[in-house]
Amino acid sequence: MIYYLKHKDIDKVKWDECIAHSQLPLVYAESWYLDCVSPHWNAFVLDDYLSVMPLPVNSKFGITFLAHPFYCQQLGVFSKVKDDSESFYNKIKKTFPFGWYSFNESNCNSSSCINSESKVTCLLSLNKSYEMLSKSFSQNTRRNIKKAYSFEVQIDENVDINEFIELTKKNTKADIKSKHYESLRNVITNAKERGRGLILGARDNNNGELLAAAFWLNSPDRWIFLSANSSEKGSKNLTMFALVNYFIHKHADTNVLIDFEGSMIEGIARFYLGFGAEKHYFSHIKFNNIPFPFKYLLPL
Repeated sequence: MIYYLKHKDIDKVKWDECIAHSQLPLVYAESWYLDCVSPHWNAFVLDDYLSVMPLPVNSKFGITFLAHPFYCQQLGVFSKVKDDSESFYNKIKKTFPFGWYSFNESNCNSSSCINSESKVTCLLSLNKSYEMLSKSFSQNTRRNIKKAYSFEVQIDENVDINEFIELTKKNTKADIKSKHYESLRNVITNAKERGRGLILGARDNNNGELLAAAFWLNSPDRWIFLSANSSEKGSKNLTMFALVNYFIHKHADTNVLIDFEGSMIEGIARFYLGFGAEKHYFSHIKFNNIPFPFKYLLPL
């Protein structure tokens, strides 16, 4: 039986054990991570934690609904047994009148994909030597890496979190609220405490100015390119090409992936694919079953 558990009733030891033994043990679904991005998350749990599904809940006008959180690309069903996304998908519709939610790649072939939108993540396997990996770089990417290094950048593997957040705030064009920056700070702080995260930066070799930086989050089989940004000068100097190239060179010949988290924006996706990454798909649902006219109080 699938149970709906409130946050206070979730056994996080059993929860994390289920995530660790699932087909796709993504860090996004680990209890500590969910606590950072959706502090009041609830859950669907099958029997004694054979399968679980995180539920990032929110409320407005007394209505509890699903609201997929920032810095958390994929959630969905995580199972120690055969995937049964359909049952969980149906349970969502019966429990919540409204919401938006992303499943994970391993759920994508189930009927949870019905009436859903396909989204992209870009994955690059690092199980080859750097020499072999770099042969898969596009010609434009190789040219931009060479150009970026010509500006004499120095790689910094220990960028301060405050400096990183400040760079991100100054150079992010999207409308991101202060609470989302606080979530990012919580994720980075907790990840670094667990040895699960790294802020990698590239500085001007002449004056130490931080030109570009990226926070890399470690999941069991992958490094996630969770948040990255460049200053105006860093963008002009193509510094992010040098930064990503450095990371690939350092982690080449290991049995892990880089998960660039993809993008539906063509130019950003082209940057990831230029390093030889491949597109993978997951499903995203939106639903609003609130009766007219009240449904327009909570537009998707």
